[in-house]
Amino acid sequence: MLYSPKDVKSMLTHNKKFIKNCKPALLELFRNDLKTYIELFFYEKEIDGSKSKDKDMFETLQNAGLLTKYNKSYYANVMVYPLRDKFIVTDFVFSVKHKKFINFGRGKRELFIRKRDQVWAMLPHETPQIIKNLKVNKNDIVLDLATGSGAIALFCADKAKRVYATDINPKAVEYAKFNAILNNLEHKIEFRIGDLFSPVRNLRFNYIVWNGPTVAAPDVSDPKTTYALSDFGGPDGADFTRRFIDEVRGFIKKDFTIQWYDSCLGNRKKSVSVDYLTKKFKDKNWRVEINHFNKNRGIPLSTTQKLFRRYRYGKYPLAFDNFVEVNRSEKNWLKWIKRNKLNFVHFAIITITSNSTNRFEIFEKFLSKNIVAPSFIYKEWHSMKEKQIKEILFGEGTLKTFKKEGT
Repeated sequence: MLYSPKDVKSMLTHNKKFIKNCKPALLELFRNDLKTYIELFFYEKEIDGSKSKDKDMFETLQNAGLLTKYNKSYYANVMVYPLRDKFIVTDFVFSVKHKKFINFGRGKRELFIRKRDQVWAMLPHETPQIIKNLKVNKNDIVLDLATGSGAIALFCADKAKRVYATDINPKAVEYAKFNAILNNLEHKIEFRIGDLFSPVRNLRFNYIVWNGPTVAAPDVSDPKTTYALSDFGGPDGADFTRRFIDEVRGFIKKDFTIQWYDSCLGNRKKSVSVDYLTKKFKDKNWRVEINHFNKNRGIPLSTTQKLFRRYRYGKYPLAFDNFVEVNRSEKNWLKWIKRNKLNFVHFAIITITSNSTNRFEIFEKFLSKNIVAPSFIYKEWHSMKEKQIKEILFGEGTLKTFKKEGT
């Protein structure tokens, strides 16, 4: 790399005209030079703009803050994920611009570091799967909690009467607002900053959906100094989920749908969040549908742990700081997991509606082919082959949609 992080423009523009100009430019690049698009917005590679046939396109993306120009080259400040008919601006899961050297054992280790306020990137086994399973109706008032980049809110807004999108992270709300303007949906979505339901205290909703912090990780004295806002879900990954379950009844209308991405620990039979949900709502006439992302109920923790350790002790740590305490607490965390028999990692979309049978029921659906495989969980975009990225985009319908004239 020829530049330092100080050279990188980190703030997206608030200029509505500049943002609106981005989508035609992104479409042009995506349709005419997909290889360059992937190199910029998936791999963070430098692109020589002086050799481009259309310099205006790069200047348009630079004006909006998506690119930075350094000498004759352009670099992506953000990831821009193409999904169906939309472009979603997020941070990279790990950026090559954010590196850190830490003392580890007798030597130093180079790490790619997350940021406390990073905006969670699009991963094919998460948000796109929720979007695929949305069942929003025309007159619905929707709440997208922990909106992050606002991706789910955008697809809800295609059908809903009104969408409220909230996040505790002000940077995430800025990205979400940018994405709403970029995709011409800003008139359908209202953005608010705050934790969980605090920004919408006086409202009730037909549809509540979220993909929030559900990563199980070693507990520390102050997670705020250690993990990104978008990540840490407590030792079992269900802290946010339990808080949500405790409060959600006060924010739903008579006809409602509740939906979220569940990725916490559990045993062979169920996740800790489903166990908590059952105890909390067993007296309600609610229908709970669990759409598992695997042929079975999750993946054995013994399998994912091997990959997790390779991942955590490689270049891509979960923590962004406080590594000494994380390393120290990991042993106690693993003992706690074993003691509580949390030997599976679960991946599913949970959908709750009122039940016509007037009783609480759980229905489970399993796939014939795994969406989440252990080898894929820890696959980071920078390390994927171009062919694999194209296959993912094709599978989501993005390549086909964007290739249509006039889209």
